[in-house]
Amino acid sequence: MRILILTIIFGIIVFPFQKGVISSETEPLKISKFITAYDFNDVHIPFIASHFDIMDTNLNKSIQVQKIRNLNPAFKAIFYDNALTHREKGREDWYVRDAKTSSKLLNKDWGWYLMDIGNLAYRRSLANYIKKCSNDNPQFDGVFLDDVWGSVSSDRFYKEGSKEQAVLPLHVTKYWRDNMKFLLIQVKMAIGRKLLIINTGAFSTDYLAIADGQMYEAFCHAKWQPYEEYYPEWRKVIDKMIMATNSGKIYLAQSGILPGTTDSQTIKNAKYCFAMFLLGANDNSFFYYSYTKRYQGVTYFPEWDVDLGAPIGDYRARAGTPLFEREYSKGLVLINPSSESAQINLGERYKNLGGVVTDTITLGTHEGEILLKRSEN
Repeated sequence: MRILILTIIFGIIVFPFQKGVISSETEPLKISKFITAYDFNDVHIPFIASHFDIMDTNLNKSIQVQKIRNLNPAFKAIFYDNALTHREKGREDWYVRDAKTSSKLLNKDWGWYLMDIGNLAYRRSLANYIKKCSNDNPQFDGVFLDDVWGSVSSDRFYKEGSKEQAVLPLHVTKYWRDNMKFLLIQVKMAIGRKLLIINTGAFSTDYLAIADGQMYEAFCHAKWQPYEEYYPEWRKVIDKMIMATNSGKIYLAQSGILPGTTDSQTIKNAKYCFAMFLLGANDNSFFYYSYTKRYQGVTYFPEWDVDLGAPIGDYRARAGTPLFEREYSKGLVLINPSSESAQINLGERYKNLGGVVTDTITLGTHEGEILLKRSEN
């Protein structure tokens, strides 16, 4: 089976998809997938319903979400909102203002105004708004709250009407984390049993304690990163995912790469990210990879459907090599996070996803491999 990539954007299939079916001998780990899709069409609905478990999308997709749920009653959906951008007419006191000029502050990347999460009325209004949206749209299981930052700094903002860097007031930066926790508490209290999934940093365990789960948008490789760039603390990220999911929290591991990257680079990078995810995956962890602008359409890779069976223990370093691995009852997952290529003897014969049988493997820098055990081993 060739390693191919399927991308559906506005109903156009760019690469064909091939689904592999592998016989099951033991109760496998369900490799769960989520999708972040803010722009998709009805043509995508059957595929989404049959290949994904959770969707993060906009409220205006409520009709499509209901159609997906009609096909897959176990499917869950969360609607998008933002912790920092909620506004009401006439509430000028909700805006964070420049410490020197009192100008409103605009985010450099996205152009939205920064609102004051330390304002009790702001937090109450946001919580009530999310509650109303949730009640009015029962197709959704909860909310995806974006921009739950662990801290805030002046270098992210311009003064309104200029390209001059803003100066944040001291009380905003000093009490940011406490105020964000208060905001999360108010939102969670407002929506009750509905899900609160937050987009926050890998190490924001105090925020995660309040919420039902998190997305980490830079798992392994972020969609704003070029092909050659990787974060060094990948093991800490995986360990935090394992800790969170073992405690019952939902973890959405979001990976990606800059739009415009070559197809071969994208395929290699996506396989590496998925293999890294498999090192720590369990029943509460979900994976997605996107390289489209603003999370448009549907991205899918054939290796996401591989049946590896049940995991056998935790991931580990492979002795004498820079590789890390995790054994499954039906296969083996390996990654090479180092800056050098490595060739190893596997000790037994495996079949790769392309059907090639081998007992040795060479992994280049930042490559991953998913191997299947052979019945005669």
